[in-house]
Amino acid sequence: QQWLLDKQDLIRERQHDIAIVNEEEYQKLFIFFAN
Repeated sequence: QQWLLDKQDLIRERQHDIAIVNEEEYQKLFIFFAN
């Protein structure tokens, strides 16, 4: 059970990181097309 809880926490953290990366990539694309 402990491993499952850790895995869920890991997935939650990973989704948060992916959201941040997507936001940064979106800003990079916006700047790229703006230029």
